[in-house]
Amino acid sequence: MLSLRDSKAKSPIYPLAAGCLFVLLAIFIVAVYAYLFFKWRVDAANHDFERLLGGDTAITLSAMEISVPDGKQERVEDPELVNYLSEMFRHAEPREGECGICYQVEFRLSTGKRINCGIVIPHSCDQITIAFPFYTMGDPISYGITLKRPIPKNLDELFFKLGYGERTRTNATEGRKKAIPP
Repeated sequence: MLSLRDSKAKSPIYPLAAGCLFVLLAIFIVAVYAYLFFKWRVDAANHDFERLLGGDTAITLSAMEISVPDGKQERVEDPELVNYLSEMFRHAEPREGECGICYQVEFRLSTGKRINCGIVIPHSCDQITIAFPFYTMGDPISYGITLKRPIPKNLDELFFKLGYGERTRTNATEGRKKAIPP
């Protein structure tokens, strides 16, 4: 007399089903681990950036990289410039800023973490807006950052170039000199 157990052992479908179940379970475990690891890294970077925006002096920027059209990158790694930006970020306020040209920017923090944001550089170049967190399901929060004078020359030139765009720089130079006193 054959039992139910014997018929499963002799069937070629039983080992195949067990193998498929094992593979699906392994894929599920790897996917959950990858999601949790990614979420932990992003949450840790977001937390550090929020501390900087909240005024924490223990966190500073170590670099800024702005992605511009045509795949180019504008990098700011000069300690004087990133220290100036760090100080300005500590006074950020959750508010909408002026309209301007929007770019994607990656900030490297002194903690070694990286954070991606949107940055809006208006024509006036005396304030910027950071949209953060950038890669989430909901809308990012906009932080207005007023750039106190004197703005370091290299940073002012970079924001001026990005705020007006490469094509209109020569036409806008005179208007900017009249509009914003040094």
